[in-house]
Amino acid sequence: MRTIVAIVFVFCAALSSPAQQSDSAKAGEQFAGVWSGTWDGAGSSGEFELTLEKPKDGAMTGRVSVTGEPAYKATLKTVAFDGAKMTAKYDFTPDDAAEVILAATFDAGKATGEWSLREKASGNEVASGGWKVALNKERSLYLGTGASCQPVFTHWPSFVTKTSVAIPRSVRV
Repeated sequence: MRTIVAIVFVFCAALSSPAQQSDSAKAGEQFAGVWSGTWDGAGSSGEFELTLEKPKDGAMTGRVSVTGEPAYKATLKTVAFDGAKMTAKYDFTPDDAAEVILAATFDAGKATGEWSLREKASGNEVASGGWKVALNKERSLYLGTGASCQPVFTHWPSFVTKTSVAIPRSVRV
């Protein structure tokens, strides 16, 4: 009888282990999506887009697209969440010797935050400012949470929008 109980216990533990992801792996996944808004600071301003993705396995990833002066795109090197508070870091692509640190608080489909441009070598702050974004529901629905989608058609009929039909990249037709 003890052997059967032990086997059942081990079996149940083995089944539940993959389902129990660590809190750090789940942290922030509710914020996955495309967030669009503006940034300002250092005598300039522009549009700011933050894309957060939750891969099937692993921690959150993301990228930014910045317009204004300077305009650039970058991939996040680190993303961490503590509840609704996010910190992230990426290389400042216009200058390899610098990186940008982001800090933000997410609340009800919006986020406000600060950015800091720092020298990589010394960590000294060169410039700083703020940013505000809102969840871009149309783009987030197309991207899905961590989904990597591609259009079904390569030549779109005029009545079909690119966001109306998509299949996961893992599905090949």
